[in-house]
Amino acid sequence: MENRRQFVRWQLNQEAKVQLEGKTAEADCNVLDLSFKGARIALKPKLATEKAVRLRLTLNPEFQLEAEVWVAWHKGAGNHNIYGLYFHRIKDADKEKIYKFICRYFPAQVKWRLRDGMGDIGEAAAQEEDKDSRIFGRFPVRLPLRYLSYDATLDGDAQTCDISAKGIGFTSKQQFPEGMALEVWVHVLDKGEPYYARAHVAWSRKVDENTFQTGVNLERVDLVGLAHALQEVKKA
Repeated sequence: MENRRQFVRWQLNQEAKVQLEGKTAEADCNVLDLSFKGARIALKPKLATEKAVRLRLTLNPEFQLEAEVWVAWHKGAGNHNIYGLYFHRIKDADKEKIYKFICRYFPAQVKWRLRDGMGDIGEAAAQEEDKDSRIFGRFPVRLPLRYLSYDATLDGDAQTCDISAKGIGFTSKQQFPEGMALEVWVHVLDKGEPYYARAHVAWSRKVDENTFQTGVNLERVDLVGLAHALQEVKKA
């Protein structure tokens, strides 16, 4: 059941309260929609975008969630601000609270999502993944990359072509079979620890006699780490 509902975005328009880390008072907000990946909320206080913040979201006295979120985007709406929040870190227990809250107070939405089985859920998943892939957009950057296959049969150096929240494109002297699981390390200006990710090969093709271009999908995205890496590139 978890796989069926993990990408679903529920439309709520629910009055709630949010408390940011370091603040003593709660602020009134309206949760426009909610999923296991994030939320769209409206509130008066301003939040810095492209930044990670910790918060507590109180849907009602019985359902409180704590998470580290990435403030992906913002737009004004009258006297309020609307924000797109992406859950960077959220406990499984809080995910269960979300589902229980929806089942109790918005049962019609749960029935509608499951009415036609996996067909509707698959479409919802594709839409959510498409939204997630645009959180950062695709940045054309050339950075050193180190790769290692899960079975340790392939390892070597490469260079990135582009990086997004969903995947990485890179060139190397090695061609990879589709679906191969890799670990990758992207080095940013030789500063600090490299950006690490697990990935699966989406495609790999020959560019010239000794060069191959490969695209990988990131298995689990460290949005904060990725954002810091891209910010360092912009400063260079």
